[in-house]
Amino acid sequence: ALMSGRAARAGPVALAPSVVNAVSIQILNLVYAKLAVKLTNRENWRTEVEYERQLVVKMSAFQLVNSFGALCASPC
Repeated sequence: ALMSGRAARAGPVALAPSVVNAVSIQILNLVYAKLAVKLTNRENWRTEVEYERQLVVKMSAFQLVNSFGALCASPC
């Protein structure tokens, strides 16, 4: 009832790209989390506070790009 016209007739096929995008974002978040830990470990920070701060920066940057990158890549 909420969808009308072409979107209602397309059914689940119309949702496939959105589902694939959502799943790929979640998978890449896991990959980037492991990568952020490995990169931060290689930097050999002196204190635990410095280590955690840098890990948070990397995780935030990776998640920002991963989650909102699709908005920049899609046509307006």
